[in-house]
Amino acid sequence: MGDPREGPLLGDAQLPGMKKHKQLRKVAQAQKRAEYQKKKAKRALKKIKKEPQPTSRTSYPHMKF
Repeated sequence: MGDPREGPLLGDAQLPGMKKHKQLRKVAQAQKRAEYQKKKAKRALKKIKKEPQPTSRTSYPHMKF
């Protein structure tokens, strides 16, 4: 940190900044987590959608090409 002769003023001045930074990190982390959860849900839906369906060019409904 700083020079100990500067006294407690330096520590007190840094505290709100660190709290603010910590809060910003928490918010950013929560946003990233929410984004990841959305992507995870989309991937799960895609897996459900990928059930083999018969197409016009084939008559084998259970085969994957």
